[in-house]
Amino acid sequence: MNYRSLVILMVFACLSRQTSGQTLARTLGARAIQCDDGTGSGKTVTWDVSGTLDQSYQLHWPGTAPTGNSNYCVVDASGNMWWEEYPQLPPLTAGNIWCGNSLNAAQQMPPGQAGSILSINSSLMPEWSSSFPSSVTLSANQITSGTLGPGVNITVGSGSSITPGSGGNITANGLSGAGTGKYSGVVSIPKSAPSIDIPYSAITIGSVVMISITDPDASDFTVIPTVTNILPGTGFTVTFTAPYPNADGSLHYAVINP
Repeated sequence: MNYRSLVILMVFACLSRQTSGQTLARTLGARAIQCDDGTGSGKTVTWDVSGTLDQSYQLHWPGTAPTGNSNYCVVDASGNMWWEEYPQLPPLTAGNIWCGNSLNAAQQMPPGQAGSILSINSSLMPEWSSSFPSSVTLSANQITSGTLGPGVNITVGSGSSITPGSGGNITANGLSGAGTGKYSGVVSIPKSAPSIDIPYSAITIGSVVMISITDPDASDFTVIPTVTNILPGTGFTVTFTAPYPNADGSLHYAVINP
């Protein structure tokens, strides 16, 4: 028997054995390395190559034993292997953050647009947003300074107010509140009217109402308007000292609440 035949025979002997009349084969090569548990159960562990290799690889097994009971074997791109209790994540792309996905795996989350904020959506997952969600309450003491851009509206709900603190001022350029149901406005005076009822739901019992009349014929007569009744939450009544003599008069009013 020559040397080559002896080697082949030894390899065959190492890769198979008889157990209860059944041959259990270990695979070596053919894209796989396979071993069984040595009990004849037929259960195996296989390490295979799932596709065509584009190059050769070397795996360098760590020279030291695991340091804990739950170590992971980590392999880098060069085939170097080492033990870690918690595997290190690969480097992050600039600006990205790690985020757990629906499979409980770490996944890179790219940054949002400049100025965006990180919020939680209805699926309890983080996402970038350009505005505060409707469920977020931002208290007034968190707003310190700044200028709102053109076209931005701040609407105060019923019963709410904007009140400056001690020594504070409200500075307005073009304060507007005129019209039906507003704190100021102008209404036509019907001819021969003894009084006018003006609706304004925000009026209170302590409100101050300022009124005046404009009329092209005002020099021809003397009629004085007076606020004779304030009905909180409804409006107020202006009574004239005499029935108004013509149809060209206008009543201007402004309500100042306490």
